[in-house]
Amino acid sequence: MTDAQRAVGIAMAKVDRQAVFKGDCAGCHERNVQGSYGKALYDSACAICQEARPRASMIPDLHHLTMPTNMEFWRTWIASGKPGTLMPAFAASQAGPLTDAQIVSLAVYLKAANPSAAPLSTK
Repeated sequence: MTDAQRAVGIAMAKVDRQAVFKGDCAGCHERNVQGSYGKALYDSACAICQEARPRASMIPDLHHLTMPTNMEFWRTWIASGKPGTLMPAFAASQAGPLTDAQIVSLAVYLKAANPSAAPLSTK
């Protein structure tokens, strides 16, 4: 992907964060997700943005988060995305490509691969 193509994709995602699952973008963002779970699913569906070098400045570095995380944090973030950001909702129920089982497998992988750097509130 060229820098110009990437810029167009980012501009489209700023308007519609689900755009990554439509048209030409779907080829990369939905590639190899069917039947994939855990790390393999992360590598095919998430790493395209999360591990990109250079990673876009608006995409957080999952390896150095300063907020508390747990299974529910990861599951919610993956399934529903983050409104007002480029993070799309990956749940099939929200027009994304992933099943509930795939989302849980990603949450398990991310919890293990990126342990919470901040303590969870006990409230």
